Amino acid sequence: MKKNVIMIVLDSLSKWYIDQMEEDSFFSNMEKSSYCAANMYASGPFTEAAIRGLWESADPVTGNGLLGGIEKFRAMPFFELFQKNGYKDIYMDYPMLLSTDELRRREIQGTGWVGDTVLDRLKYYAELKQKGELRSGDYRIIGIWLEHWFDIYRHKEKAPSEYALYLQNKRRYIDELLEDELRQENFRDEESEPSARSYLSRAERVENKPLSDSESKLESLVRHKNIQYIMSSQHYDRETVNLMLGQEVYNKDLATGDNVMYSMRRPISNIREDFEHFWEWHDNRTDIEGPFLAYIHDSSFHLPESFMDRRYGEAGYEEEIWEKVQETELLPFQKMSVMKQLSLRHISKNLNLFWKELEKRALLENTYVIITADHGSANTIYCRPESKWNYSRRVFQVPFYMTGPDITPHIDYGFHMAQDILPTLIDRCGLDTYGNHYMGHNIESGGDEYAFSTWVHGAFDLYRQEIKMGIRNERYSINCIGYITQFFGSCRFTACDLMADPDEADDVYESVREREDFINLYKKLQNRWFEIIFDVLTDQENPWDFSEKYGFLVDKKEKYREFNESQKRYPREKFEKELKEKQVVIVGTDEELEVFLKNFGYNYQVKEVWDINPQKLGTSIFGHNICMPHADIDQSNTLFVVTGRQELELKEYLDDAGIRDYLYWRLIGQGDI
Repeated sequence: MKKNVIMIVLDSLSKWYIDQMEEDSFFSNMEKSSYCAANMYASGPFTEAAIRGLWESADPVTGNGLLGGIEKFRAMPFFELFQKNGYKDIYMDYPMLLSTDELRRREIQGTGWVGDTVLDRLKYYAELKQKGELRSGDYRIIGIWLEHWFDIYRHKEKAPSEYALYLQNKRRYIDELLEDELRQENFRDEESEPSARSYLSRAERVENKPLSDSESKLESLVRHKNIQYIMSSQHYDRETVNLMLGQEVYNKDLATGDNVMYSMRRPISNIREDFEHFWEWHDNRTDIEGPFLAYIHDSSFHLPESFMDRRYGEAGYEEEIWEKVQETELLPFQKMSVMKQLSLRHISKNLNLFWKELEKRALLENTYVIITADHGSANTIYCRPESKWNYSRRVFQVPFYMTGPDITPHIDYGFHMAQDILPTLIDRCGLDTYGNHYMGHNIESGGDEYAFSTWVHGAFDLYRQEIKMGIRNERYSINCIGYITQFFGSCRFTACDLMADPDEADDVYESVREREDFINLYKKLQNRWFEIIFDVLTDQENPWDFSEKYGFLVDKKEKYREFNESQKRYPREKFEKELKEKQVVIVGTDEELEVFLKNFGYNYQVKEVWDINPQKLGTSIFGHNICMPHADIDQSNTLFVVTGRQELELKEYLDDAGIRDYLYWRLIGQGDI
């Protein structure tokens, strides 16, 4: 008989926070009574990236999915796989949408968030077009977004007519749309309830509004641009609590300097309500005899004010909240904000009640229950400065507990990734994969010595944004960041020694990079970079058009790998010595070429400047005419320096021109010419 499956995903709840709790919490009891993977790591630091590891057992950067809000799955997502294997009753709660029988091949989510995101993408590309930086491949990406929107909002008044115009001439339609701000507003959703994602974006900006004394007091407790409080509970007097419950807060937006208003009494997600919705669905199932799949994605910790549920105004409510705040005086841990402490206790309490209900209904006898998180979080809610996106335990390590028939309680200290969860369920439930390839492996088969992840640093734009990759074992964590068209060796690296610095606060890359145990982990990261980047660059089904330009790599995979692995840092002293003996040819493709020349300091020795962009040929940069790469030059007396992001493309041009020896400016010392 097939078993039921319940997967509970606690948004943003890293295991680091759970480890700060007292020993008698729900989570500590689960650690003893379940299969617990103590070193489980998310596939990305935010939901759009992490969800592909959970749902498709895939890397966030590969395949067709990296568009931010649209999932064009390469393999069959888990809910479709279960449905095809005879699970007729499927419950999807992500984050506020109950699924119907129509399970489409895309990420299921609140429609308001989809609409707002399409509008945001249009404005992003409109700005690029205004700067003259829109490229041909962007039209393909914009088209995917528009067709996604037309599919979801076909019922809207202007959608059919706009779609007809789009089909007549897609490129012209996109050009006209990007130049018309008023027309772009047609792609704003105004019908649905605010979702967790739209909550912050709808905060009202108030120019030059003075703060009242009480608002100023509360603002002093707010960190960054979110509702984040100082750790100590001593700040929570009755006046502050009442202000939290009944008023709005003004805080400086770090990005703009504007005053931003936040409503503090409107929680978006509450785990108690999430479970109530599930039981309502469960009690009205149609296929009572068959197995069911339930996916519950709760955002209570992502929005920690949600421990205050939606009963504002009821008699005694303020007293109840005040009692909860007083509890913080008894909390033994002070490494996270009071609000997050209260939220975590609220989550633990409701999980315990949910578990008792499962026991009461005897569901645990034939149900696999998994409790995990999509990703972790730093000690902020929304603000993600670069330092908070590193492959750190707090941001990436997530809880994993699995219970069910024939599962023996066990703590597994091996390293696992979120991509391993779906293959584990496939084996446990005896599912037919129907030829789909999933990159993970069964967790119960044992862990690895390390874990890694890959994600896009910033907006979902592989043309312009950097790829970020991390790897970690018991001793080190390494972060690598670079553009997809760079070679691994010219990326930027940071590292932490986890034995000496368990909080991962200090970058020690330079001091540990020659250690043998570090080099071994570094080489694993290097191989991972090669596999992921090669996949993206040569995948013809990927919406990004890299394969059109880098298709030559398919026949040169091993040569490309060898070149990736052979790139070494070029000592600054050696470079400066050769400058005295040789002429210099600078090779580049973008604005970094000009920046390099400006800061070079040896312009009088520059022989030529080369660029593979025909539009730049014949122009001049700092008195140097730009020409194409050519072999008609004395190579023995020339130092070729490659600058810019398009290192793969430049390498191919230099090879075709017969240029044998060249170096990359990022490898010269620290790349800080």
